[in-house]
Amino acid sequence: MSAFLCSSRHISVIVNSVNTWADLRPAMSSGQCFTLLSHANLVSVNYRYEHNAEALNEFAQEASRHRYDPMAREPAVVVLKAIHCLVYQSCEVPGWDTSKAKGVLDRIAERVMRSLPGYDAAPWGIEDTPHSGAICLTDMLIRREGKPPRHLDAS
Repeated sequence: MSAFLCSSRHISVIVNSVNTWADLRPAMSSGQCFTLLSHANLVSVNYRYEHNAEALNEFAQEASRHRYDPMAREPAVVVLKAIHCLVYQSCEVPGWDTSKAKGVLDRIAERVMRSLPGYDAAPWGIEDTPHSGAICLTDMLIRREGKPPRHLDAS
């Protein structure tokens, strides 16, 4: 697997997706979160390329230019993909699954998912009976073919 340093804007977009940091545990400022996530990404890339001094030098120079951008914003779906990318780029180190950075990213992703249009209106549970007006592909095939598809035919 390869790894790369995510850009300042990439990480800033993730950080800026949270409106308030006061109740996100551990409590931290946007700048502190940016530093935490940038550092986790750098540590992972360094771990991945620990035997390549040239690459490590290049990554260190790039990381030194990282700056938090408080104006960086993107739609929720872009933020979710950016989170998945940063997780992938930061997971090379032992202990990643229990790291502070992963915990923060998980909590941000949860908040962003809950902010998606229609999330609050969506049903909590889904009943066994189909919604009125919904088209079931199996029912459509039975009507057209006169029998269920082969993989569903119990006879």
